[in-house]
Amino acid sequence: MQRHAIFTTTALRELQAVPARELDALLGDIDLLARDPRSGRLDLRPLRKYPGFHRLKVGRWRVFCRLDGYVEIHAVRRRSEDTYDLPFNPRTLPTPGELPAAPPADWDEEDEQLAAGGPPREGNFPLRPEQLESWGVPRLYFPQFLGCAGEDDLLHLDSVVPSEWVMHVIGMLYRPGLDQTQSEAQYVVHSREELEAYLSGRLSDLLLRLDPEQVRASEWRLEGPALVRGGPGTGKTVVALYRALAYAQHRPGSRVLFATYTTTLAHYAEQLLSRLVEERGLDAEVEVSWVDRLVRQNLKAPSWKIAGDAELLEAVRTVLAELRDPFLQGLGPRYLRDEFHDVIQAWDLGREEYLGFPRHGRQLPLYPEEREKVWVAYDRWRGLLDRRRLLSWNRARAAARASAQPAYDAVIVDEAQDLPPVALRFLLRLAKDPRGFYLTADANQSLYQQGFSFKAVDQALDMRGRSLLLRRNYRSTRPIHAALAALARHPSLESEDLPEPAHRDGPKPLLVGIDQGTEAGTLRELVYRLCRQLRVPLSGVGILCPSEARAREVVAALNRLDVPAAWSKGEALELDQPAVKALTLHSAKGLEFPVVIVLDVNQGTLPRQAAVPAEEAEAYEARDRRLFYVACSRAMRALVVAYDPRRPSPFVRELPPELWEQHDEPAGHGSASQSERSGRP
Repeated sequence: MQRHAIFTTTALRELQAVPARELDALLGDIDLLARDPRSGRLDLRPLRKYPGFHRLKVGRWRVFCRLDGYVEIHAVRRRSEDTYDLPFNPRTLPTPGELPAAPPADWDEEDEQLAAGGPPREGNFPLRPEQLESWGVPRLYFPQFLGCAGEDDLLHLDSVVPSEWVMHVIGMLYRPGLDQTQSEAQYVVHSREELEAYLSGRLSDLLLRLDPEQVRASEWRLEGPALVRGGPGTGKTVVALYRALAYAQHRPGSRVLFATYTTTLAHYAEQLLSRLVEERGLDAEVEVSWVDRLVRQNLKAPSWKIAGDAELLEAVRTVLAELRDPFLQGLGPRYLRDEFHDVIQAWDLGREEYLGFPRHGRQLPLYPEEREKVWVAYDRWRGLLDRRRLLSWNRARAAARASAQPAYDAVIVDEAQDLPPVALRFLLRLAKDPRGFYLTADANQSLYQQGFSFKAVDQALDMRGRSLLLRRNYRSTRPIHAALAALARHPSLESEDLPEPAHRDGPKPLLVGIDQGTEAGTLRELVYRLCRQLRVPLSGVGILCPSEARAREVVAALNRLDVPAAWSKGEALELDQPAVKALTLHSAKGLEFPVVIVLDVNQGTLPRQAAVPAEEAEAYEARDRRLFYVACSRAMRALVVAYDPRRPSPFVRELPPELWEQHDEPAGHGSASQSERSGRP
């Protein structure tokens, strides 16, 4: 392919099912189409029902494509065996005495039906061996698929069959129409050889397509520093991956670091970038890691332990008991822990600096004499942790920065909004020159840091004139985007970075009032209903919980009802695990799921009842509001917000009823009506 072609997820899946004896001719014509779309050697004609689309005829196969700047391959389907029925609509029949208009000479109803997709003409189950064989399913998994008596069995199957093959069979059974493939992820294929390698399994990944806006961001200001902003689903991470490749391509012999917030993304990026660098013959070294692994690698205190939140809080309580100061007691241990860790240590402040520091994001003004008392308590707290050979994460980051050496020509940081200043300074220290520093960020997804500029972190990070905003949403459906837009209009969030509406349609987000006694059964019904509706296996569901204990409880309850569910945390999270995923709200950061259920959006849980001074209550609620926004923005195709009808969160009461579907449990099951939820009579 002299010009690269674009393939949708559906097109790649359907190509995998083409028999080897027919694949050569098919790929040959696709290759010619990519090189010369106007070639007279191709049987190419426009579709009637899908303006802008063309049908390429290759024997019994039909390739459905768009010729819009690039050649976009949307679907690949075989005549006769894969013909689909369109829904019967009596209103489309001619009235007596009225004759339908004659179709044009090149009109082909069967091709138009193939383009429309849908379920097979015959009953879906039981599946047949010849079906599975024609779809390219490995014979190893035939017994499991042939044993499915219905759709629920198919949804369960990814506990014994790799999820990619379950998704493949679902996609072949219920093929999307061209109106749906337009909103799918699209992948770039640079040559026929690359496509053949992918189809034969020698190539595990293809790089996502960039739109012109993203292409510009990926190569813009390679002499940085540079910042790319964007809301959830705008492709900031994909742009960052391309940015790493751009450095490798334009700076021969360079050493590039791609640092990300999540371990899951780091594992994926590591495989993808290393392969692409090798395949393109680039003379560069691209290293992928997550931030805190880099901290541990550069920390010269191997015998010290990183303290958890409970240990930090216990140390604060010990100090308060020793000092017995009424003012400090009034602030409380949670507030003081945040002041110590998220202000003093996050900015790596000394005593004199702290006494005059603006304390970004904190609402309670501390006067000089009050800060002196806080510093005395902080000094004791730090000394107590030292004696216990414990380090907070921010102190570990500061220590790693002090011992780190500049080693990289370029440092690319994904999800920078969630890194404290001391972590950003550590990563900047790893760069040989600030001009090789690149960040992606979304202020609305910041769970911890608010109210500071990157220039305040370091003078080298002055982003004036060096910031781009991505505006197109590639993750969520239009109804989910509308709900997120309403959330973002709250003053505690920043609507400037909200992406433009998505092109993909889907169901409205769902509000569910769940009584504690019926929770497990209601969750089971919701999971299966949404998986059937969207044609995704159970492994595509993420249930986001306020705590680890709550996630474990949900997993146990679902397992008792024979719903495969699993809990994972942090580095142990496996997105391909064949089960419903239950994880904490914070662990979901940077991830996405076809179906997301946000659990326990209750008063006292989200927002939490934080024992902090009254002046700070609004700031702590704003932090939880951002957490709620981040959780909802993980949803790709379906979003559910679940709450206890006896104590709904104010976040629930604020949701615009016209943007959400309300689900009521049967009478006597404790559900809330629309008026009860909204507080309106």
